[in-house]
Amino acid sequence: RGPASIKICTLLDRSTQRIADLHIDYRGFETEDHYMVGYGLDHLEKHRNLPYILALE
Repeated sequence: RGPASIKICTLLDRSTQRIADLHIDYRGFETEDHYMVGYGLDHLEKHRNLPYILALE
């Protein structure tokens, strides 16, 4: 209820779209302003089941 510290971890970091000024402690990948799909991420309920992540252009 009163943690001594908090660390933030993200798989995909799109810093140009970040609303709040946060310090990311651990990031998997930095991405540009692309729509990412695959591995559970979808676009219009498609591409969610891909076994990898890719950027749509």
